[in-house]
Amino acid sequence: LLSPEEKDILMLKNIKFKNGLLDTSIYGHPVLVIKVEDGYFYYLTITSSDKTAYSNEFYKIYKDKTNKFKKTVNYINLKYIYKAEIKNYIPVGYLTDEVYNEVMNELYYYQENIKTDIEYTRVKKYI
Repeated sequence: LLSPEEKDILMLKNIKFKNGLLDTSIYGHPVLVIKVEDGYFYYLTITSSDKTAYSNEFYKIYKDKTNKFKKTVNYINLKYIYKAEIKNYIPVGYLTDEVYNEVMNELYYYQENIKTDIEYTRVKKYI
């Protein structure tokens, strides 16, 4: 299994969300890798639940042939940045450079101006 790279979309199991809940989906949860370093990767979670009420916390993204999402509309959570060991993931797809750069710009704006996650300091210099 190759190490994930920035822009990759993976399925991860047993994510402990920062709200304290555990993702118990048997298929796992889609995530976007934003940084890989020393046996770990940093990622953002992705959901297909409608998040328009919290639009500044989420980047709306549509299904295409590169990301291979199951649902037509998906949302990348910009509020929380997670860190995990490089293990137990399933590669799914990736974002194009253009879309990835848009997501990173939105992440930068959210983290700098609205609410900063503790992991942001570790990935900030790469954004």
